[in-house]
Amino acid sequence: MRLLLSCITALLFISASAQSDSVSQVASFKSTAHSFGKIKQHVPVTTEFSFTNTSNKNVIIETATAECGCTTPEYPKTPIEKGKTAAIKVTYNAESPGNFKKIEVPAAITMYPKDLVIAPKEYAERIYNVQQWNEMKKGGHFAAMEQPELFNEDIRKFANKIAAKNKRRKVNKDRIHKMRNEVIKRRNEPFSF
Repeated sequence: MRLLLSCITALLFISASAQSDSVSQVASFKSTAHSFGKIKQHVPVTTEFSFTNTSNKNVIIETATAECGCTTPEYPKTPIEKGKTAAIKVTYNAESPGNFKKIEVPAAITMYPKDLVIAPKEYAERIYNVQQWNEMKKGGHFAAMEQPELFNEDIRKFANKIAAKNKRRKVNKDRIHKMRNEVIKRRNEPFSF
């Protein structure tokens, strides 16, 4: 079984005194991914993601969560002072075999700077078939209410992209169908020199 973990399994909420700071504004991670390689069933594996407080204030990790219930992050509960380094320990419980197949349905992902989850694009691409990735300059968790114009334009852009791909597929499918019918028609004609 292969398991790739992204930084804090990509779902880390860090705050300095101002709640609007994003993870990249307050912390610098040495590594944002780890491969455990092949894991033996029933043998938990652990790694650590170390980071440095790069802000001018103490950083408090409010919560760290994982995508699945089989991964448990442990994070410092005390403030991390300016310039200090700390780590988030991530343990994968290999009790039962996991299913980590990539989701092949085309996906559009939009990151808003004040959203609850700030996931790196590389993490999303491991799990989803990302056809469109946008990082907005404003907005947050309730993007549809906070930035309805940006939100709607993003959806329209993705829908148009998918519609264009489907139209090209239909044209190719129609062309193939026409060629197939032509071959069948010629097979039924008498052969002549």
